[in-house]
Amino acid sequence: MSLGGGGIGLHFLQPQLSPLCLIQQCEQKTKTVTVLLAEFDGVDAKNYRVTETILQNLQDATKNYPTVKIQPLKPAISQQEGKDKARELGKNKKADIVIWGWYGKTQQKALVSVNFEILSAAKDYIDVGKQVQGEPRNMAVASLEHFEIQVNLAEELKYLTLVTLGVSAYAADDWDNAINQLTEALSVAKPNKAALDPATIYFYRGTAYGYKKEYDRAIADFNQAIILNPKYAEALNNRGNAYGYKKEYNRAIADYNQALRLNPKYAEFFNNHGVAYNDKKEYDRAIVDYNQALRLNPNYAEVFNNRGNAYNYKKEYDRAIADFNQALLLNPKYAEAFNNRGTAYGYKKEYDRAIADYNQALLLNPKYAAAFNNRGNAYGYKKEYDRAIANYNQALLLNPKYAEAFNNRGIAYYSKKEYDRAIADFNQALLLNSKDAAAFNNRGSAYGNKGEYDRAIADFNQVLLLYPKDAAAFNSRGSAYELKGDKVKAIESYRQALAVAQDPQVKEFAQGKLKELEGK
Repeated sequence: MSLGGGGIGLHFLQPQLSPLCLIQQCEQKTKTVTVLLAEFDGVDAKNYRVTETILQNLQDATKNYPTVKIQPLKPAISQQEGKDKARELGKNKKADIVIWGWYGKTQQKALVSVNFEILSAAKDYIDVGKQVQGEPRNMAVASLEHFEIQVNLAEELKYLTLVTLGVSAYAADDWDNAINQLTEALSVAKPNKAALDPATIYFYRGTAYGYKKEYDRAIADFNQAIILNPKYAEALNNRGNAYGYKKEYNRAIADYNQALRLNPKYAEFFNNHGVAYNDKKEYDRAIVDYNQALRLNPNYAEVFNNRGNAYNYKKEYDRAIADFNQALLLNPKYAEAFNNRGTAYGYKKEYDRAIADYNQALLLNPKYAAAFNNRGNAYGYKKEYDRAIANYNQALLLNPKYAEAFNNRGIAYYSKKEYDRAIADFNQALLLNSKDAAAFNNRGSAYGNKGEYDRAIADFNQVLLLYPKDAAAFNSRGSAYELKGDKVKAIESYRQALAVAQDPQVKEFAQGKLKELEGK
């Protein structure tokens, strides 16, 4: 039975965004997006039909989106009234986007200005180009008379509207709609890239794929973003995250290194760099990164949690607890930090304090399967096996593929001497994870207690295939051979245990058995 950690924070970068829902499904918050299109101020509106052309194009582009409302606004917004008037009208009509502009002409030239004003949360995600922030454009008058300007403006504004719709869905954690709308925006991006760099679209679509755990598709999009903008540090960071989730830690670290070269003062890059080293079990290097992140941002609760986990892995439990305490001072509703502090108390054998922390984690997040598993472990160590089993049952209701919870429930049944139920759980753990050495070992012990020594020996052999220097498994196999009456093989297995043993108790057990069997 092992106490599980959890809550190591590795996040896709997103400025000013809603939090990533790690445990339960995020509530979908996509709302109707209202686009106000003001009359374009200019000469001979009836013949040039600038506003009408843009309106028709936007309506056609969004006709399949029931959450989009394109609303014409008859009064023009003049050049003098500008952004203040647009924002006032947008606020009054609860609009997300306001589009307005003006045009004029001489005998040879047409002068056009267009404004695409985002009023919703999407404004924090995208930077539109100067040409759609009112910068006047000089063009041949023929392009106005032949409707080229009107069509081009309509396509450009359609592009920006689709991007904004995608980013609005993204801001609401509505990943599928974000991907669909950003994909449509990319289909018209090339001729309109001056209005908004398509690298931004690839970045957000890649991040949406990342949240959906479609890491290869995420990486493909980040690749495109980086090709278009080689100094896109956030895209490098997020590609590193995708590699991290694929357990390609060296590739992740290479991306974080590049991101840090571009921006050495970004605390989140150091955090993610540390997480990759943590996943490689290089805890000291991880701690160096977490320290640097905290120098840059002393109020970064997630980094205190992550550094606490690293100290847990290093068995420095008091330092771990100090970090979890700090994380909880900064964020008293941090369920993962309660869970992880509980784990540290569990390792210190302070099981009641561990249980109190798991209780807090579960009050904050009743669907936290790992906290149920860990609370079950604490009850198991207190020999309250029925309460342990009840907790593992809850963990498995929430996550039916939780191999560790099956293994731990099996241990509880084993402790109650219900060996058949224990074996059934170890079987399930091994179906989910065929390289689970602990489950092989535990099943072997259960078979041994049932007197099925050949099956026990087969399981201990599997442990030794996975870990050829596991002295305890050699001892267990030796005991099975001994009980089976095969003294020669028992002695051989105990000798093998003695040859590789590091733990004094394991070594002493092997020595005692050899002395007994060899009569020395």
